[in-house]
Amino acid sequence: MGLEKNLLLNKKSGIIYGANGHNKGETKVGKREKLLEAIRNNPVDIPFETIKNLLFYYGCTLRVKKHYVFSHPALDYIITIPRGRKIKAVYAKEAIRMVDDIIDALSKD
Repeated sequence: MGLEKNLLLNKKSGIIYGANGHNKGETKVGKREKLLEAIRNNPVDIPFETIKNLLFYYGCTLRVKKHYVFSHPALDYIITIPRGRKIKAVYAKEAIRMVDDIIDALSKD
């Protein structure tokens, strides 16, 4: 969708920065909340692009090596998703946990 327009690539480091803080109205927030709830209820067979766009929306960065590595400056951990495979439920659950932790960390500031 439109999220890809807001991505920045640092060619030197190979890090892709996600857009943070979309202010496009409540419909975006509602869609994100519905998506989070849908993944929580059934984390099986979630497309990688969906996970990636969700994490980018919340300001995560992506490094692509042998695996996809997502991080966020407000968190002290990363999540790693293997490349070239279907996304297993465990990785979708890790992504949801990361989003929840980002929301918690940013709400405390």
